[in-house]
Amino acid sequence: MAVEPDPAMRAELVARFPGVDAREGSAEAIPLPDGSVDAVLVGQAWHWFDADRAYAELARVLRPGGVLGVLWNGDDAHVDWVRGMYEVGRWNSTVVRAPDAEPRLPAHPAFVDDGFAQFANMIPTTVDGLVATLRTHSWALTAEPAEREATFDRIRAYLATRPETSSGTFEHPLVTDVVRAVRQEPGPYSTG
Repeated sequence: MAVEPDPAMRAELVARFPGVDAREGSAEAIPLPDGSVDAVLVGQAWHWFDADRAYAELARVLRPGGVLGVLWNGDDAHVDWVRGMYEVGRWNSTVVRAPDAEPRLPAHPAFVDDGFAQFANMIPTTVDGLVATLRTHSWALTAEPAEREATFDRIRAYLATRPETSSGTFEHPLVTDVVRAVRQEPGPYSTG
C-alpha cells in the first residue's frame, strides 16, 4: 500500500503498477487504522514533513516493534569533484553531507534508533544529465529562476574543468542513506 498526497504522482504509480493500493494522504494524515502496519518506508521525502505531526501519525499506524525506514539519495561526499561542485554551486542543500557523518532522524519518544546503512550507486550521466537531475532537487524547485540558472551556470563551468566530468559520459557517484527506527510500546503521542 502507498500513501501519496499528489494526485499526479498517485496516478503515475497506479499506471505503472496497477495492483498497488495507492491512497490519498500524507505523513501527517495517514489513511490507515491505528496499529495496522508492521513497516513504513519513506523515500526521499522526510524533509517535506512536519516532523512532529508525522512522527505522531507514524506512531499511531505502526504496531509496537514496527519499523520506520527513511531513505534518501544524495551525492557521494567522499568524491572530491562532488564536494567541489557543491562549493561552486553555493546552494543550501543537505543532499551532500560530511563524508563520515551518519544521518539521523530527530528524536521522538515513540521511536528508538535502530541503525544506518549506506549503499553506493554509480549512475552514468553527462553534464546535461546531471544538471537535469539537479533541477529536480527541492532547492532548485524553490529557488528564484535567476538564482537557479546562475547556480547551474557555475556548476557547468566547474564540471568543464574537471577531468572526471569534462569528456562526455561519466559516472555520477550517488549513495542511498537508510535510517531505521523501531516503534516503542504505545504512549500518549498526540497528533495535534
